[in-house]
Amino acid sequence: MPEPIKIVCPHCDAVNKLPADKLSAGGKCGKCKKKLFAAKPATLTAANAQRHFEQSDIPVVVDCWAAWCGPCKSFAPTFNQAAKKLEPAFRFAKLDTEKEQR
Repeated sequence: MPEPIKIVCPHCDAVNKLPADKLSAGGKCGKCKKKLFAAKPATLTAANAQRHFEQSDIPVVVDCWAAWCGPCKSFAPTFNQAAKKLEPAFRFAKLDTEKEQR
C-alpha cells in the first residue's frame, strides 16, 4: 500500500493525509470538512505559507502579486487556469506582497 500524501487544507491549514491512489478524487479536510482542492488558487499569508511549503507533499506553486502590478493582473487568468487543470498534482496559491510585507 502506498504511503499517504500530506495535503495542507487551504481553508483551515490542517494537515491531512490522503491515500496516494485517492489524490485525483480530491478529498475533504478532516478538520473543517471543506474540499482540499477547489480548482482555484489558495490564499497564502505570512502566517500560513511556511506550513504549506513544509507540510505538503505536493509541490506548491506560488504567484506573488500586488494590486498595482499590471503584469500580475495580466497573468492571473493564466495562473487560475493552471490551477484548474493541474490540481491536485500541484497546489497553486497566491500571496499578496503588499499585505504580507514583513
